[in-house]
Amino acid sequence: MKISTFSVAVVAALSAVEATEQVSIHLRINEKGGGVGDWGACTGGQKCSNPSSVCVKYSNYYSQCKPATLPAGELCGQKDAANDWKYDKCPSSQKCTATGTDFRCTNKKQRRKTISQRNWGSCTITNESQCDGQNWTGSTCCADPNYECRWSDDGQNVKRCQAIDWYYDEYAKEGEDKTKEAPTKTYVALWDDCSASDAVCADGNWCVQHSSSYWQCKPGTLGNGELCGQHDGTNEWDYPYCPTGQTCQPLGTDMRCA
Repeated sequence: MKISTFSVAVVAALSAVEATEQVSIHLRINEKGGGVGDWGACTGGQKCSNPSSVCVKYSNYYSQCKPATLPAGELCGQKDAANDWKYDKCPSSQKCTATGTDFRCTNKKQRRKTISQRNWGSCTITNESQCDGQNWTGSTCCADPNYECRWSDDGQNVKRCQAIDWYYDEYAKEGEDKTKEAPTKTYVALWDDCSASDAVCADGNWCVQHSSSYWQCKPGTLGNGELCGQHDGTNEWDYPYCPTGQTCQPLGTDMRCA
């Protein structure tokens, strides 16, 4: 009789636990898709309701559904005693960087290439046209300052004027340890010094190199009459992004929008 009572109690307890688990699973399941929505727990083999979402394993005890592309600033990894995971699916303008034991999507460092060509009047080659390489003897300067003369992206043995990729991800280069902790970012105001490796110009501005030891945050388009270059032996740079109607013109060792 005691054995029977004990058995009934065990069965009842197990049933209660099972019911609780079923309720928990039911609450995590998307009613329409029959799967787990983004940010929901997919532990134990549960499927994500969105076909493009991914069930990311945090640890042996927890997994979570995440969208194909994370929102800006979102957590993209952890490396601590309880969790060890990385989901490097940040927006195109951000990268997954370490912040203590967490990883978050942070803005890529924006540094704009300075252009060595000083005689802008000779820059006549149109976008995507040949500018150097096989059998080429003409100018190698692109008319559009947002384009550069480089080996053709399609593998042909010629150079073409192709769009410049302004973004440089210096903390996630191929072959490097992706878990390497990146420096903390310091946002720098317009016209301020951005020479430090952790310096990032505010949105819409660009970090432009003046010399081997000095960089400055500049706007995407310079103001009327603004300095747009220097060639004095110490500072060697050109930034020909003048306002409409003006071009970067020499004035002694300086260059100004005129």
